[in-house]
Amino acid sequence: MKRLSMHVVAEALTDQAVLAVLLPAAMARTIDFHYLQPAMDRTSVSGDENGGWLQVLKWCQRNPPQSRRNLHRGLNRFSASPDISFKTLLVQLDTDICERPEFQETAPVIVAAKFDLATPRGRGQYVAAVLAKWLWPKRVVKTDEKWTVIAPAVEAIETWLIAGLTQESDPETNRDPFAALQTWAEVVEKRLLVRKKPERYQRFARRAAREIEKIVEKCPHFAALVQRIERM
Repeated sequence: MKRLSMHVVAEALTDQAVLAVLLPAAMARTIDFHYLQPAMDRTSVSGDENGGWLQVLKWCQRNPPQSRRNLHRGLNRFSASPDISFKTLLVQLDTDICERPEFQETAPVIVAAKFDLATPRGRGQYVAAVLAKWLWPKRVVKTDEKWTVIAPAVEAIETWLIAGLTQESDPETNRDPFAALQTWAEVVEKRLLVRKKPERYQRFARRAAREIEKIVEKCPHFAALVQRIERM
């Protein structure tokens, strides 16, 4: 089985938990995940984390293209994992921030009006374009794209969970997948979902992974992410 080492920049620890379960389930390979943002520490397991889309932006700003290339070539090491070679970088962002002016202002050259934000496809394209601008402020470098994966989650990481856990036919069009997950948790687990906690999301993901084919079929952006990684 082909093994892949992947460093991940995501919005939240719950996103990391879901990625770590669903991606290997969808492909015939083992992935060794190493998390850069948000970084796990003793306070993170309780749900307190330095996450959010602004932290993803700040990570990109702190790690410009040449710095990332040096890390990829082994000229430097990530302090969190000094003994691991940097092979692949995945940067994930939810699309539920599309309409926020403060998000749009981070990359004004990428005009939101050029994308159909009423559709999952347009929302994914827009967030991917903004992420690319964050990662490559001057121009996208094709050689970097060989080991960098941009992963817009439409509408959020919970979308992939409800695709596997519920009978929702078109989950990417649901603008509030967290509410759908809350309903599922209350009905099936008989337990309220109020706070997002990594260990609970990991349990959700393991159950959703039993229906991984449904997630791939119902969530084009997840399917595209799987295909992108499989080509690496």
